[in-house]
Amino acid sequence: MPPYAIRYHRLVIERDLRAVDVSVWHMVRDTLREKLSSRPEQFGKPLRNTLRGLRVLRVGDWRIVFRIEVATVFVGSVRHRRDGYRGVEERFL
Repeated sequence: MPPYAIRYHRLVIERDLRAVDVSVWHMVRDTLREKLSSRPEQFGKPLRNTLRGLRVLRVGDWRIVFRIEVATVFVGSVRHRRDGYRGVEERFL
Protein backbone atom coordinates (compact mmCIF):
# COMPACT_ATOMS: atom_id res chain seq x y z
CA MET A 1 0.00 0.00 0.00
CA PRO A 2 1.36 3.48 -0.82
CA PRO A 3 2.23 5.71 2.13
CA TYR A 4 -0.47 7.71 3.85
CA ALA A 5 -0.36 11.49 3.56
CA ILE A 6 -0.28 13.28 6.92
CA ARG A 7 -2.51 16.34 7.41
CA TYR A 8 -2.74 18.50 10.52
CA HIS A 9 -5.67 20.35 12.04
CA ARG A 10 -4.90 24.08 12.04
CA LEU A 11 -4.95 24.18 15.87
CA VAL A 12 -2.19 21.57 15.97
CA ILE A 13 0.02 24.03 14.13
CA GLU A 14 -1.23 27.18 15.87
CA ARG A 15 -1.47 25.95 19.48
CA ASP A 16 -0.21 22.44 20.14
CA LEU A 17 3.16 22.72 18.47
CA ARG A 18 3.90 26.11 20.03
CA ALA A 19 3.62 24.46 23.45
CA VAL A 20 6.28 21.83 22.76
CA ASP A 21 10.03 22.09 22.77
CA VAL A 22 11.79 21.83 19.38
CA SER A 23 13.40 18.51 20.34
CA VAL A 24 9.98 17.09 21.28
CA TRP A 25 8.52 18.30 17.98
CA HIS A 26 11.31 16.55 16.05
CA MET A 27 10.63 13.33 17.96
CA VAL A 28 6.88 13.59 17.25
CA ARG A 29 7.44 14.46 13.58
CA ASP A 30 9.84 11.57 13.04
CA THR A 31 7.42 9.12 14.68
CA LEU A 32 4.58 10.38 12.49
CA ARG A 33 6.66 9.89 9.38
CA GLU A 34 7.94 6.44 10.36
CA LYS A 35 4.85 4.85 11.87
CA LEU A 36 1.73 6.67 10.78
CA SER A 37 2.65 7.23 7.17
CA SER A 38 3.14 3.50 6.61
CA ARG A 39 0.79 1.54 8.93
CA PRO A 40 -1.32 3.80 11.16
CA GLU A 41 -3.81 1.07 12.03
CA GLN A 42 -1.03 -1.07 13.50
CA PHE A 43 0.55 1.61 15.67
CA GLY A 44 -2.46 3.66 16.81
CA LYS A 45 -4.61 2.44 19.67
CA PRO A 46 -8.37 2.82 19.02
CA LEU A 47 -10.22 5.14 21.39
CA ARG A 48 -13.68 4.46 22.81
CA ASN A 49 -16.94 6.15 23.78
CA THR A 50 -17.18 9.77 22.55
CA LEU A 51 -13.82 9.44 20.78
CA ARG A 52 -14.79 6.30 18.84
CA GLY A 53 -13.30 6.30 15.37
CA LEU A 54 -10.17 8.11 16.56
CA ARG A 55 -6.82 6.60 17.46
CA VAL A 56 -4.00 7.62 19.76
CA LEU A 57 -0.27 7.08 19.52
CA ARG A 58 1.95 7.77 22.51
CA VAL A 59 5.36 9.28 21.90
CA GLY A 60 7.17 9.64 25.20
CA ASP A 61 4.89 11.76 27.40
CA TRP A 62 2.97 13.09 24.41
CA ARG A 63 -0.25 11.82 22.82
CA ILE A 64 -1.02 12.17 19.14
CA VAL A 65 -4.75 11.80 18.42
CA PHE A 66 -5.57 11.05 14.81
CA ARG A 67 -8.15 9.65 12.42
CA ILE A 68 -7.43 7.40 9.45
CA GLU A 69 -9.14 8.57 6.29
CA VAL A 70 -8.92 6.95 2.84
CA ALA A 71 -5.25 7.62 2.10
CA THR A 72 -4.66 10.25 4.76
CA VAL A 73 -3.86 10.38 8.45
CA PHE A 74 -5.54 13.46 9.95
CA VAL A 75 -3.74 14.58 13.12
CA GLY A 76 -6.13 16.51 15.34
CA SER A 77 -4.17 16.87 18.55
CA VAL A 78 -0.63 16.68 19.94
CA ARG A 79 -0.78 17.08 23.71
CA HIS A 80 1.06 16.16 26.86
CA ARG A 81 -0.39 13.20 28.75
CA ARG A 82 -1.35 15.36 31.74
CA ASP A 83 -3.74 17.40 29.56
CA GLY A 84 -5.85 14.36 28.71
CA TYR A 85 -8.43 14.40 25.94
CA ARG A 86 -10.35 17.58 26.84
CA GLY A 87 -11.71 19.29 23.75
CA VAL A 88 -10.22 16.80 21.30
CA GLU A 89 -13.54 15.67 19.84
CA GLU A 90 -14.37 19.22 18.61
CA ARG A 91 -11.33 19.14 16.34
CA PHE A 92 -12.75 16.16 14.43
CA LEU A 93 -16.27 17.43 13.79
